[in-house]
Amino acid sequence: MSDPFGRRAIHAVDITTTGKIVKFSRLCSPHLFLAAHAGSCFIGGPMSTTTHKSEHINPVNKNDWLALRRQDVTSTEVPALFGASPYKTAFGLWQSKRPTYVEEPFEETNRIKWGTRLQDAIALGVAEDQGWNVRRRGVYSRIPDLRLGASFDFEILTHPDGPGILEIKNVDYLQFRDKWSDNDGVIEAPAHIELQLQAQLLVSGRSWGAIVALVAGNEPRIAIRKASAEVHAGIESAVSAFWESQRNGIAPDPDFAADGKYLRQLYAHAVPGKAVVSEDPALDELVAQYRHLSSEIKSLEDLKEAARNQILASIGDAEKVLGNGWSISAGVVESKIVPEYVRASYRGFRVNVKKAK
Repeated sequence: MSDPFGRRAIHAVDITTTGKIVKFSRLCSPHLFLAAHAGSCFIGGPMSTTTHKSEHINPVNKNDWLALRRQDVTSTEVPALFGASPYKTAFGLWQSKRPTYVEEPFEETNRIKWGTRLQDAIALGVAEDQGWNVRRRGVYSRIPDLRLGASFDFEILTHPDGPGILEIKNVDYLQFRDKWSDNDGVIEAPAHIELQLQAQLLVSGRSWGAIVALVAGNEPRIAIRKASAEVHAGIESAVSAFWESQRNGIAPDPDFAADGKYLRQLYAHAVPGKAVVSEDPALDELVAQYRHLSSEIKSLEDLKEAARNQILASIGDAEKVLGNGWSISAGVVESKIVPEYVRASYRGFRVNVKKAK
């Protein structure tokens, strides 16, 4: 199946607009735009001259906010259209916007809860350091004709360039080292964060924004970004193509390793008593691959279990063991009563092979 968004596969991100290609890469990342006609990188860029009417809505509660997001491609989902999201593929996004898709209940994990709590402290601390006047921007904003929406962390109210968007990230040291770039103070965020901010600027109409990463709890890193006409045009084009593909019922190809939960929901039903005969060589090959991998996993699980048992025999009744660059925790988990629950229905899957006569 061809890509309904009309993109070419390249390293990182490739936004195609009319007669123009904007590449995102380590040397020319989302805020250092490489326009094909210009042939050089530059920070930021002119604001988009396209005018869109935005609406701003105050959600009543969390469920209302989730319902608002469901009708649009949001700023956090835009990176999925360019293969840059670590959270969702283009296929996953496409499936999640189908009218018949059943959204999983939203669960606020400790990471989300504490991330939200710490945002206020980070924003106020950076504002004090930079001399900014900031406030939370609690509205949900959207461009109805594009069906593009965005939520925001904060907005910066007083600045020579006018009001700006403030995006807060609480980042641990290893994540910053591996996924961000700090080249003599020039900060590059991961592509999905850069795209997120550009989508926020497009929806809000702001001319600039700041990405603030608090690294390891005590080291703020700030990246100032201008709104870019090139990236905004790419986002508009990709979002428009996305909704057109929804209307036409043409989904992008799935990533079979990453899109399991969407595929399981899409193919959750089986017709009782229905049986088909396959003469598809490709399916024969997939079944053989599945059986081989299942056998390999079983062998490895057996080896893993044997190693675990041998370790237990070696450490005896010790609760903790410290070794050369490793440690073992082997305390007793006390018994407890597990409350009854209703198991959701699911589709069984088992491969059977005819025994040779």
